[in-house]
Parts: sequence; C-alpha cells; structure tokens
Amino acid sequence: MPYLFVDQHVNEVLLGVSLLVRGAGLGGLIIPLNASAYQELSKDAVPGATSAINIVLRVGASFGTAILAVILQHELTSHAASTDGQLTAFGNTFFWTLILTAAALIPAFFLPTKQAAAKAAGTPAAPATGQQPAAK
Repeated sequence: MPYLFVDQHVNEVLLGVSLLVRGAGLGGLIIPLNASAYQELSKDAVPGATSAINIVLRVGASFGTAILAVILQHELTSHAASTDGQLTAFGNTFFWTLILTAAALIPAFFLPTKQAAAKAAGTPAAPATGQQPAAK
C-alpha cells in the first residue's frame, strides 16, 4: 500500500517493511495453495500436476509483468516528465497491482478446505489442533 502514495520525501524504511510483510504473506500462502492443488490427486498424477503448476506460475508471472510494464509505460507517457509526474505514474501502476491482486483473491475463495475434502471422501476431518480423529 505505501507504494501507492510515494512522494519525493518517501520513508524508505516504510517501503522496505511493506516489502517484507508482502513477501512473508506470499511465502505463507504458497505452501497451502500447493497443498490444496495436490489434495485430490493420485500419486501417478502428481508429476504431471507439478509440471502444470510450474508452467502456469511462470507464464502467469511473465504475463503479469508484461501487463504492468504496458500500464507503466502508458502512465509515464501520460504524465509530465517531472519527478512528480513519474511518481504519479508509478503510484497509478501500483494501484493496478492492488486491483490485480484483489482479482486473484476471487478464485482463492473457491479452494477446497480440509473439511470439504473430508466430507467428499466420507471421512471425518482431523481437528484443527493437529490431533488424529478418534477411532470408531
């Protein structure tokens, strides 16, 4: 968020901390997302799924970078060549990153949960404390 409001007197520590928080958040999401992707797969399907996920990640990252580069170029040509114009262009581009991130959250709400997977399989879900379900 701080990158949306950058001016000539930016607090670089605030920008660094925001990147640290963003990186920690993304790092904390990668493992559950990957686990969710492999949850319903058989052992034979895992290698193919791994390749597919890696391809989608690489292509998606390249596509996102290209989109943001085009947006930044458009913003830079739309604003004055002054420092304030460039800061506005970068701020507007970071606003688009916020919009694209929010759009990416929509499908995340439809990821299966542990309880939904257990219900579909007909087995009780493990308690949130990490204990095994009681034997019958």
